[in-house]
Amino acid sequence: PTQYALRLTERWEIDPSADATSHGTFMNFMATETALVATYQGRRTPAPMPTPTPLDYIACAWQWATTDLPEVAEQTQAMLAAAGLEPVTVNRVSGFGENCIAQNGEINRFAVKETDFFLTVTVADLADKAALGTRLNAIYQVFQINYGASFLNDFHLRFTANNAEAVIDVTFAALQTAITQGLTGAELWAALDG
Repeated sequence: PTQYALRLTERWEIDPSADATSHGTFMNFMATETALVATYQGRRTPAPMPTPTPLDYIACAWQWATTDLPEVAEQTQAMLAAAGLEPVTVNRVSGFGENCIAQNGEINRFAVKETDFFLTVTVADLADKAALGTRLNAIYQVFQINYGASFLNDFHLRFTANNAEAVIDVTFAALQTAITQGLTGAELWAALDG
């Protein structure tokens, strides 16, 4: 094999996301590759490579946890408003995941695994199932565009009109499946209401 093929194989064997040491090794490798190409092309003379600074690592004891995510709630509210989906109110966003407990017993960070959204959607008429399904689809589209399915789990949707309400608890995956199957309007609402 050529030198290029060997270096390419070596590059793929380094996992930059594994830990601080691998990340530093990967960054050093890429800097070296860039310098080698520039030197070969005559654009620069080789310079000694700096020693990579390792990232801070804190040993964790992981503990399952649930926590409110007010920053995500604010971001989601702004996102829905920007899409013209008012009045939709983000009541709260709850994250399920793990706390990183440092050696001193303090919570260092929270690693979210999935997120639940609690929304209130004000509509004109709860009897208009086609409008409710259309509104549900519009909310889904905003989440799909802005979040994808990365860490979304449940939607707790409370539709209100004239002091009455209809509640739908649905997973993002179930909502996505129904919409992907082509369900819209009243059919979408009927498939998820119950």
